[in-house]
Amino acid sequence: MFNVMIVDQQKSNHEKIRLFLQESKQDFNIIGEVTSAEQAETLLEKTEVHLIVSDDVLPKKTGLQLFIDNSEKYPTMHMILFTDYTRFNSSKDVMAQGRMDFIFKPIRRNDVVKSIIHMSQIVDENVKKSNALKIVRASYEGHHNVFKDRFLINLLHGHIDSDLTIYNQMDYFRIPYDNSFTVGVIKLDHYKTYQLALDEEERQFLIFNALNIVSDYIESNQLGFVFINRYDELSFVFTTEMGEDDLYNHAYNLQELLASVQNIRVTMGLGKTYHRPMFISVSYHQARAALRNSHHLGQGSVIHVNFIPGKGDIAYFYPRDKEQLMIYATVNGDLQASLNFLDTIFEALKVDNHLPEHYYQIMIIDLLVTINRTALENGLSIEDFFKSYVRLGEINTIDNLSQAHLYLKDAISKICAYQLKGLQTSDGQLLEALYRYVHTYYASKISLRRAAQFLRTTPYHLEQIILNKEKQTFYDFCMDIRLNVSKELLKSTTESISSISEKIGFANPEYYIAIFKQHFHMSPATFRYDGKDKIVHHSKS
Repeated sequence: MFNVMIVDQQKSNHEKIRLFLQESKQDFNIIGEVTSAEQAETLLEKTEVHLIVSDDVLPKKTGLQLFIDNSEKYPTMHMILFTDYTRFNSSKDVMAQGRMDFIFKPIRRNDVVKSIIHMSQIVDENVKKSNALKIVRASYEGHHNVFKDRFLINLLHGHIDSDLTIYNQMDYFRIPYDNSFTVGVIKLDHYKTYQLALDEEERQFLIFNALNIVSDYIESNQLGFVFINRYDELSFVFTTEMGEDDLYNHAYNLQELLASVQNIRVTMGLGKTYHRPMFISVSYHQARAALRNSHHLGQGSVIHVNFIPGKGDIAYFYPRDKEQLMIYATVNGDLQASLNFLDTIFEALKVDNHLPEHYYQIMIIDLLVTINRTALENGLSIEDFFKSYVRLGEINTIDNLSQAHLYLKDAISKICAYQLKGLQTSDGQLLEALYRYVHTYYASKISLRRAAQFLRTTPYHLEQIILNKEKQTFYDFCMDIRLNVSKELLKSTTESISSISEKIGFANPEYYIAIFKQHFHMSPATFRYDGKDKIVHHSKS
């Protein structure tokens, strides 16, 4: 039901307009009848009005001016205006907005009824859009922290290359800052007290609790801000100017807090201090480099990038990018690539002669946990493999580089074999299963990751099959199915194009029409009425 207001300086016309409204048989509620624009504006302030039926000739202010003055303030307000040709030319720009209809005097009953029906449909559609936007806005405000975290992650990894942009976004997200930036990274050393394959809920609770403890300390001391980075570590940014002694004191205070409140040991890496926010990413990578060299002081230590006992400045020797590629290759069952990356890592480790014996054990466990976590994130589970293969007692006996290398080679070989066994469904069968999946869920939000999880494979493996067999991307594969379904609906039903668009997963009918034209060189309406037998198929490039 939508609200209607009648505006006409001659009260005798109000009854006629009411009769026209009733004859239209639309779902409306007359919430007011007034004789001037001023009275109408008073009512607009009190009640939401969807449709104004008004004469253009009003005292002091015209009906057209009433709409122009209030259309931006009340975006769901529409108008049917009774006017004449001499005043119409000045109104064309307003009419182009699609929120106003004009009826020329003398007024005819049929014209008014048709206009009411027409405008009620527009009102209904615009009100739905407005309500949907309100829901989206409320959802956005409820997930504001998601966008804040995305900004902070991009900030750490150097994806924002302007000081002004960073300052503006910090202001928008109300992040406190000064002109000094020092990044620290806190790694939770939980392997001594928890199992190798950590329970997900327990792990997340552990990290979240640590975040609250660190956040309370940093906020109460007005030091800066803290959040969880993409490696499930805590990254903090001190934005107040401080000397190295103060920096160490705060770091040790955080360690003691986490140990006393949560009974957990942490290792902390600290980067250098910079005075431009663009260099936050540099300080972050320094802090991670310091963290990777924790073996020089042992776990549970605080390491600044500027100094390592006996070595001076930290060398950036550890190939973190190769480690990530090795993990991804292992999860996808690519044994040769994984072993090549592993060899590169151990060649780098040979350069350093200061690796203590416990470093190898920690490194192995760290890698295995990350492989398991990456597999879970891709919808795969290798929990059974870990239960049958990994023995912490065996790992604890490893005390040199060669033993660690051999152990990881064997473990990765077995993980890849385990993964390939689970992915041995033929490419053809997997493609058929994907077709059935997309054909079933085309109206939903389909993603490569969700499809891979449903088919018990990895996104990479599935995408490669589509590219090799169909010569198209996953997006194009899904789009072809959606458009073919829409063609069948256009042929076999009388449903509106808007309804068909919604059925195949398009929220915006105009976008659906544009995509249809791009693929078939004609609109859905043309295909339905004129082109059923003459359609031009879009060739794959």
